[in-house]
Amino acid sequence: MEIPRLTLPDEVEITGVSIIKQFSVRETFPLHRHDFAELFFVGQGRAMHTVNGAHQLLERGSLVFIRPDDAHCFSPINYFDFVMYSLGFPREEACRAADYLGLSCNGGELPPLAVLHGGERGEMERACEELLATHTPARLTHFRAMLPRVLALLFAPQGPGGAGALPAWLARLDEAMRVRENYVEGLPRMLEMCPYSQEYLNRMFRLHMKSTPTEYINALRMEYATELLLEGRRSVTEVCFLSGFNNLSHFYAVFRRLYGCPPREFLRRRNGKEIGGKR
Repeated sequence: MEIPRLTLPDEVEITGVSIIKQFSVRETFPLHRHDFAELFFVGQGRAMHTVNGAHQLLERGSLVFIRPDDAHCFSPINYFDFVMYSLGFPREEACRAADYLGLSCNGGELPPLAVLHGGERGEMERACEELLATHTPARLTHFRAMLPRVLALLFAPQGPGGAGALPAWLARLDEAMRVRENYVEGLPRMLEMCPYSQEYLNRMFRLHMKSTPTEYINALRMEYATELLLEGRRSVTEVCFLSGFNNLSHFYAVFRRLYGCPPREFLRRRNGKEIGGKR
């Protein structure tokens, strides 16, 4: 199947750079390429980024440079969603700034990924909001002022292979564990399928998934549990055991931690269109 290639919107003729703010993975495009360069910045939440057949875990503060031939898309991870700023601009803009800094914006199977924290993250979010609020050629001036700093963050620390990719074995394990029978069975099933020791698995989960294997499994179970609850055909106790929990008190504790309320309150809010809990 041919991967579609997106083009810059007409507004770029006036502003020099396009920017959109997306409030959910659902608002992003399926697998695609561009005829332009793109910077995207995650302001809130988490998601999985699939790019050139590999996977990058995105979290708050993630900043990525996408080249025109990179094929990529986004998918939700567990119960999270994200808010993302996407900036599209002619690739020549990035190359000019990179050349000035003595950097290269070419090479590597994966596009570079940096995770900003503290003041750098706040500064990037303010810069994106400023660009959003500007609908004149002044937007390009603001963008050119921020671009050298962004490229320095992205390209200077990177090796030729890029950064932030999930190891292939972990990406395969993640895909397998999203099968209902596997996450219901839980950690024993994960350990059966993992080619490494539990200690190494725990370490890699903390590094790449920002959670423990048990937290990851419980989040998958909770997605299934909420589906069963919203169907309205089973009691909370039945849902608890069907989703892989063998202790009702533990089920309630995990549910409250993830959604901010007990199951019946969750249903009341959901049926009243008042969504509570964490995203």
